[in-house]
Amino acid sequence: ISSILFLSHQLEDINLSKKYYKEGYNFYQKNNFSNAIDSLEKSVELNIRNYGALNLLGRAYLKEKDFENSKKFLIKAVEIKPDYFDAIIALATAYDKSEDLENAIKYYKKAQELRDWDFGVYFGMGRISYKKGDLDKALEELITANTLYSKNFELHYILGKIYYEKGEYEKALTQFEICNQLKKPEEFEIPEGEEIMDFMEKIKINMKK
Repeated sequence: ISSILFLSHQLEDINLSKKYYKEGYNFYQKNNFSNAIDSLEKSVELNIRNYGALNLLGRAYLKEKDFENSKKFLIKAVEIKPDYFDAIIALATAYDKSEDLENAIKYYKKAQELRDWDFGVYFGMGRISYKKGDLDKALEELITANTLYSKNFELHYILGKIYYEKGEYEKALTQFEICNQLKKPEEFEIPEGEEIMDFMEKIKINMKK
């Protein structure tokens, strides 16, 4: 009887975990990340192997810029489901955002192995490579990303900077002109002195030399 009761309680917990997961998912879809976190933490407490809840909880913390908690839950999701692409790419992003570039590269590579047709895996690797100062690797990854999706502002902005740094001014100008036709995402911050117009003016001066 005791084992039957135990299994019954386990089943109740799993069902309740699913309920809180759905609740958290709905909050997440509405960009209500703090409420999503509350519901998803309840889901995970009831069923620690609910990798879907662990993934979404990690992603909600990522949206809230709490990178340590984000990594903690995403790592658990990947431990349970090693080929979980959504959690792997989110984990790469969390490491990227917290400036742990080596781990970011490790997880972007894993993501590329799982989905070699995904824009985000090449864009992420390209952005990291640029941060590390590896311009050739960054260029290779970003050009591949651009063949998969060509309307990402940040991608063209970084490509423009790479070509500028390489002294390929016409190519740089083309990339910055593309940026001017695209909408800059609100969350993407351009450093002072590195606005599109700043680069275009510098390029025109260099091209006259």
